[in-house]
Amino acid sequence: MDFSKCKYCGSRTDVFYIFGEPVCYDCAIELLNENEDVKIEKRNGEYVFYIKKAFSKEEVYEEVECIYEACLLIKTNEEYRKDYYWEIGSHKNLVTITLLNIWETCLHRDALTVALFYMEKIEPLLNDETDLYKRTIYLFLSGLLHYKQGEKQFGIEEMKNAIQIFEWVGSENLANNYKKDFERFVR
Repeated sequence: MDFSKCKYCGSRTDVFYIFGEPVCYDCAIELLNENEDVKIEKRNGEYVFYIKKAFSKEEVYEEVECIYEACLLIKTNEEYRKDYYWEIGSHKNLVTITLLNIWETCLHRDALTVALFYMEKIEPLLNDETDLYKRTIYLFLSGLLHYKQGEKQFGIEEMKNAIQIFEWVGSENLANNYKKDFERFVR
């Protein structure tokens, strides 16, 4: 397959690799337009993308910044819905850890809209109260998100609580790693 050429129209202009194949910008717009979880508007000559908010009982759409982000969120949403992730506990564990890592990366890069998307995906996976490790990381990342959204005092409190939990259970390396993250982001 020629990865410099759109699979759908053959164009070599604005081709990027998404949905597992090379697609040009125009064809990606068409593919997104066919998806029921996406709304596309044109504003001031530019496309604006709205993705259906995950786990919303109502039809709530959230604006995303660019076509690449829209494609990524849709692909993640499709993968997330596959039932086999929930059938075996180790799959659920792998999905949860992966989503936590993606969420953390989004927060580190100040991609807060995408971070909120992943936060919503993770919440229902943390229903086992004995899973202290993942729940504590969630608490720290939630604090970092709140801090970056301007709720500084609440965010600091959540992050410090997460670090304290790691110290209480004797996980000194984890506590030290998250202290470094705390010092890196809290000014």
